[in-house]
Amino acid sequence: MPLCHLCLDLDLATISRSGVIRRFNRAEGFPAHHDLFYYIADEPDLGDAGKHLLTPYHKSLESLQANAKFCDLCGLVQRSVNVVLENMAKANDLDYKYPVSGYELWIADIDDADGFQVLGFHEESSAEGAKDYQLMGGFAFCVDDGEVPSSQLLFLKLHRLIPLIESQLGAVIEGRKITESPLSPSVLDKVKAWMSQCTEQHEHEKSASPPTRVLEIGQNGDKVFLRSSNSATADYASLSHCWGSVRPATLTLSTIETLSMGIRTSELPQTFQDAVWLTHQLGIRNLWIDSLCIFQDDHDDWTKESAQMCDVYRNSVLTIAASRAAGSSEGFLGTRLNRSYISIPFHTDGISGNVSVSALPLSSVGNLIQESLQMKEEPLTGRAWALQERFLSRRTLHFSRSQIHFECERRFFSEDGFGGSLWSIGNMFTLNNYDAEWHKESCRRHWREVVTLYSERKLTFEDDKLPAVEGLAAYYSLDSIPKDGVSVPGNRYLAGLWFDDLLQDMCWEIDRRNAPGVRPQTYRAPTWSWASVDGPIQHNSADSMKELAIVQDAHIDLESSNSPFGKVTGGWVQLKVIRLRPCRLPDQTALCFCEDGVGFYAYCQWDAESYLAPEEDMPAKQSEGETELFAIPLGWIGQGNYELSKNRVVGPTLLILKEVKHDIHSHAHVPGFQRVGSGVAQWESGGEEGSGKDALVRLIVDKWEVAKEHGDLEDILLL
Repeated sequence: MPLCHLCLDLDLATISRSGVIRRFNRAEGFPAHHDLFYYIADEPDLGDAGKHLLTPYHKSLESLQANAKFCDLCGLVQRSVNVVLENMAKANDLDYKYPVSGYELWIADIDDADGFQVLGFHEESSAEGAKDYQLMGGFAFCVDDGEVPSSQLLFLKLHRLIPLIESQLGAVIEGRKITESPLSPSVLDKVKAWMSQCTEQHEHEKSASPPTRVLEIGQNGDKVFLRSSNSATADYASLSHCWGSVRPATLTLSTIETLSMGIRTSELPQTFQDAVWLTHQLGIRNLWIDSLCIFQDDHDDWTKESAQMCDVYRNSVLTIAASRAAGSSEGFLGTRLNRSYISIPFHTDGISGNVSVSALPLSSVGNLIQESLQMKEEPLTGRAWALQERFLSRRTLHFSRSQIHFECERRFFSEDGFGGSLWSIGNMFTLNNYDAEWHKESCRRHWREVVTLYSERKLTFEDDKLPAVEGLAAYYSLDSIPKDGVSVPGNRYLAGLWFDDLLQDMCWEIDRRNAPGVRPQTYRAPTWSWASVDGPIQHNSADSMKELAIVQDAHIDLESSNSPFGKVTGGWVQLKVIRLRPCRLPDQTALCFCEDGVGFYAYCQWDAESYLAPEEDMPAKQSEGETELFAIPLGWIGQGNYELSKNRVVGPTLLILKEVKHDIHSHAHVPGFQRVGSGVAQWESGGEEGSGKDALVRLIVDKWEVAKEHGDLEDILLL
């Protein structure tokens, strides 16, 4: 269909480069995860709240609907608008109040892509002069790569001459159309170009020794042979994949002979077949697949090899991430999600032609590269083991449901043409180099960020919580780090935490936006470790936290001495602390405290099971479900801190404990406790003299910090 006069009159080239959307702030609407987003003018003095910056489009939804019958572009926009209206209706079913009609439509650019977005304005969204613009759709421009022989394409890609042989608009439009099949020769050429550019232009460390075993791919790619490292000295690729509900082909004591003699590629699960085919096409001789290169019925071998994950993925010349496949039988080279394109005339910089336009996922509009990086909707992203596989790999090809992405330590490329240097786009999955002295101070903070990401992922076997991240733990282990100007041992790993920064590491809590954590059925870690529960966590700490407790000693019982970052069977931490006793007041859910006449409270986030504190000045009544609880302040962020606004105070962060018996004979005289929750102390504003911020600060500074300085603290054993 042709375009309507309204769309033909739009100068989309100028709009797409206007930069006006940077004058607005983008936010997610409520409820979360409903693909509802809005913009509000960044500067309050923009007159009409920024409307003059936008380009007018349809005056009503009815006008859009009428034109969509004979205009391709209006039809594309209407389909996106209908999705937003459906999302609003679902939100309204949850008692939200989104108007589902009466919108006028406006157009703006997209911050990180060639294209435009459509915003909807409704009078009911005005409040005290503020005007919200509902995101109704985002649309990207793209062109064809062009038909070029493979050898020329590789050369032109490497020398950045590709715009010369594409359409003229290819020189100014970044976006590229995506073919339906990843097996297309043009797709393979693009992958080879990415690999060649990375190999020749990026200074990555060269691969070191191969893993214990690899699969050698036969000359024609139709057979694979299990080989030991003694005979496998060439480069190898590695596979990152979901096993799925059906156990894939595995290496066992009974299958090693068959695998060593060689099996036909066609006998492998589809994901493995695809990995073999791709590895062979890229000219890589060997492939590492966990289930076929680690004995699955030999516990000692599994423990030894899982401890080598850091080296396996770090030394791989390429990691193939089967991101789209939920199981080994699905494969990752099948037909991709079909993108619908329309063609529109386009004029810019004296160049005229046609560009293709496609709708973007709503969550990626204005956030396209970060959404591509995170791949939230791909099955592999939810797998716990895959996190360290991505972090540790020097180069990764991600096969998603919609396209292929290439990621290395320097660049991120997408098949649709968008990407850039990791320095400019900020890749959260890149490992930093902590060799420099000034980097070491940030190492532990980055580790906590990794743990937060890891906690959101799922495990097939709950006792893999620590093994599934031990490769990363090995990387983050340091021989020493500076602390208070003195170099101290930094590689003492304690079930997911580090001895040199233990108090900060213990300031974790179950993410309040999610359901309570779940304890595993069998022992997995001490209660002070995040590994003792399942569920997303976050940390209530900062580099400048003033510590209010002292770590005396710590110990972990390893299941195997060959796996220092793996499974544990026990552990404890000896602390010197200030011990507080919380209570509850009638009709209040918070834990309340009164220390030296100063009152404050904390909303406890239970790690798993919830507890009922006793009433004020009363012993715990177990018959009524009460438990004697205690709290210990770990640290706080005081006034004048550069991370806070003036006169603001955060904390202290509290661990909530219950007393338990223990059999640690070397510390038999020290009372034992288990962690059950955490919270952050808050003061009551506008209350009595002893209940405000100043009173709490005086308590911390004059009592608790002095007690720590003088060593007037209580010994406890945290189990």
